[in-house]
Amino acid sequence: MLIALARRVGPLDRDLVLIFLSILLWGFGVFLYTYIQPLYITQLGATPQQVGLALGLGGLFVTVLYAPIGLWADQRGRKTVILVGWTLGTLAGFGFAFAPDWRWFIPAMAVYTLSNFAVSVLNGYVVAKAPSAEARGRIFGLFSSGSAIGSILAPAIGGWIGERYGLRAVYFTAACFYVLSTVAISFIRPQPAEPQATGASARGLLRDRNVLWHLVLIFGLFFAVDVGQILAPKFLQEVRGLTVNQIGWLGTASAVGVMVLSLALSRLRGEGRPALILAQVAAWVGVAILAVTASFPALLFAFFIAGSNRLVRPPALVRFSRLLTPATMSFGMGLQQTASQVGLSLSPYVAGMLYAGNPAWPFFAGMAAIALTVVMTIQLSRATQPGEPVLLQANKEG
Repeated sequence: MLIALARRVGPLDRDLVLIFLSILLWGFGVFLYTYIQPLYITQLGATPQQVGLALGLGGLFVTVLYAPIGLWADQRGRKTVILVGWTLGTLAGFGFAFAPDWRWFIPAMAVYTLSNFAVSVLNGYVVAKAPSAEARGRIFGLFSSGSAIGSILAPAIGGWIGERYGLRAVYFTAACFYVLSTVAISFIRPQPAEPQATGASARGLLRDRNVLWHLVLIFGLFFAVDVGQILAPKFLQEVRGLTVNQIGWLGTASAVGVMVLSLALSRLRGEGRPALILAQVAAWVGVAILAVTASFPALLFAFFIAGSNRLVRPPALVRFSRLLTPATMSFGMGLQQTASQVGLSLSPYVAGMLYAGNPAWPFFAGMAAIALTVVMTIQLSRATQPGEPVLLQANKEG
C-alpha cells in the first residue's frame, strides 16, 4: 500500500523525504509507550488522580502559545521553529525516561506538550512545498501511512521491552528514536516568510464565529474520545488482569484499526462530516465494549475500532482547514492545536477522578460525551471556506 501510494505521489524532493523519515522515526518512538504510559506513571508512585494530573494538566497551560508561535513562524520562516519543537520533544523524552517519581513527569510532559507547536508549523511548511491541492493530499497520505507503519509495530515491541527490561527502558528507547528523528528533520531547507501573515489577518480569524464554533467542537471531540480511553490500559491491567505484553498487542490492534479505518473514511465525500460522525460512532462502540467484557478477542476488536483521538483527527482537520487561507494557515492550525490539546489535557484529569470513584466510570462518561459531540457535529453548519482545503494527517504528537 505504501509503495503504491508513493508511486502516485511521484518524485519527492529531499525535504519531503526527510520529513517523511522524521515522522516515521518519531511515530515509532511515541507508540512504543503510548499504551503503557498510565502504567509507568503508576509505577512512579502516582494515584489514579495523580496519573490524570501528570498526563493532562502538566501540559495544559503551554497550549496558549501554539497560535502565536504559528503566526511568528509564518512571519519569520518555519524551519527554525520546527527544529526547536523537535528538540524540545526529544529533551522531554529523556525527561520521561529519567523521572525519579511522578512529580518529575509533569514538567517533562509540559515541555513535550509545548513542543507540539511544531506540528502546525510543519503543516504550513509542507503546504508551501506542494504544487497543488491534489499533490498535497497525496503527499500527506504518504506521510500518514509511514507514521501508521511505525505505530503498528511499536506498541507490541514496547510491551515486550517493558516486560523484559522494565518500563523505564521503553521510554529511553523512544527518546533515542526522537534523537534520530530530530537529526533527520534538521537537514530540511529553510523557507521564506509568508508576507501576508499579519496581526490583522489573525484577528480577523478570531472574529469569525464559524471558526470559533469549530474550535469548540474540536475541543469537545478530543475530550470526549479521550476521556473514555486514556486510562483503559490501567483498567485492563488492574481490573481485567491483562499483562503488559497483552496491552501492547491491544495497542498494535488500535494502530492497525486507525490505518484501515482512516483510509476507508478518507474515501467518503461530504468535506469530512460523514467521516467525522462515523469515527465518533466507532469510538463509542469501542468504549462500550471495553466497559462490559474481559474477552481478549473482544478487546482486540474494541481497540481496532475505537481509534483514540487519531481516528477523529483527520476528518476534524479536513473541516477546520477549509476555513483557513495561506496567510492564516499556521496561526489557524495553532488555534486548532490549542483547542484539541486543551481537550486532551483535561480528559486524563477528569478520567482519573472518575476512576478513583469507580474504574468503569470513565467509560460511561466517554460514551455520554461522544453522544453529545455527535449531535453537535450534525447541528454545526457547513463551513464557508475562503481558501482551499489542506490536511496534515501525519504528526509527531503523542
